[in-house]
Amino acid sequence: MRIRTLLAAAALLGVSVPVAAGDLIYHYKSGDPDILSTFGNDAYWKPMARCAGIYTSIAVRLRNAGQEAAAKAIEDERTIFMQGYATRLTKDRGISVTDAMAVAHDELINSASMMDDARKEDANAEGELITQCEKAYNLIQQYTAGQ
Repeated sequence: MRIRTLLAAAALLGVSVPVAAGDLIYHYKSGDPDILSTFGNDAYWKPMARCAGIYTSIAVRLRNAGQEAAAKAIEDERTIFMQGYATRLTKDRGISVTDAMAVAHDELINSASMMDDARKEDANAEGELITQCEKAYNLIQQYTAGQ
């Protein structure tokens, strides 16, 4: 249940970045996977940006702990989320990848900060959030295929 609270907090942090009229919106329906419930009525790109922020925070912590190889591996995974939100934003808004990165910047920073706070409260938060981000990413790719 703690992970749901963390994801809900990440969803709330997203209010700083407005959804544009052209953004493809996810509407949570009964029967959809629970992981997506915190992203109901939000743009599909936002969970990917949030997860990129979480991965950024983890990579920084690993690098500061001298675990360069582990930090690099997390950064490589973070790139998947960054490409995901950039692709979604370029399709939804017709903007460049550079502009997409700028649009998602605040979402990413807010989520990195949330991860830093969560880590202080729960040592297991990182592993649980990584698992949830991977699940959410796969579901989003499935739901938006061809859109």
